[in-house]
Amino acid sequence: MELIGPLPERWKPYWNSKCFEDSDGNFTIDPDAIWKERCPPKNDDDATGSVVTVVGLLRDMLCWEPMARPTAADLLQHPWFAT
Repeated sequence: MELIGPLPERWKPYWNSKCFEDSDGNFTIDPDAIWKERCPPKNDDDATGSVVTVVGLLRDMLCWEPMARPTAADLLQHPWFAT
């Protein structure tokens, strides 16, 4: 949850995500900040290039909703694999 964001609303009755929510049910973690912390750029080129590309790819692949995830064919067309 730290990396891909809050659960879809329709999933909440089936999952206990309270450790990631405040008393009003608001998600308390910033997934973008977590990605930046765990995948810091190694140099200036990485800051806008490969790290951003692979983080976007991983987020797409880890999407909560299975039907929203890219297919294997889609993944092969992604810039990370296509170059």
